[in-house]
Amino acid sequence: MEVGVSNAGRVTSVTPLRATPPFTDMVVGAVRGWQFAPAESTSDGSGGNSSGKRQPVASKVLVAAVVRPPTLNTPSLGEPAKDVAAESDETPFPLIATTPVFPALASQPGVVLVEVQVGLDGSVVSASAIRSAPPFDDAALAAVRLWKFRPSRVRGRSVVARAYVIFGFTLPITPLASPK
Repeated sequence: MEVGVSNAGRVTSVTPLRATPPFTDMVVGAVRGWQFAPAESTSDGSGGNSSGKRQPVASKVLVAAVVRPPTLNTPSLGEPAKDVAAESDETPFPLIATTPVFPALASQPGVVLVEVQVGLDGSVVSASAIRSAPPFDDAALAAVRLWKFRPSRVRGRSVVARAYVIFGFTLPITPLASPK
């Protein structure tokens, strides 16, 4: 989803780009309450040469949610993802997204929120868990470091941008073998 952020860091809009009922409404509701550090621009305000003074500006940010299916070889809860809106050039957009492995020693579900810095070429420059859920952090970070994005563009130029990825880990369930 693309999230509009005011120059004060408040969420002003949430636009789903893909819908995956029943998860979409839950994620949109959670993101509406988030607070961001506002984006900054270097400008003198006159349209001329910049003075080097950084000022907060309204911006857009990408928030992606990846929920691991609870089953490995059978149908899962929810519906298949559907594209519902086109992304703008202002946010990086995932072109390659890897799903994390479920840690073998995990005994409870968990959610990890990862902040990703996307470089000018769309590669992941850095990633950090800003909402941790051990033992899922390493799996989430390893997966997102393999992602490749279409870079963010502002006024026709690629720019470094941030994206946020929510990884939901549900406990895997396997079907019981039917008696013969």
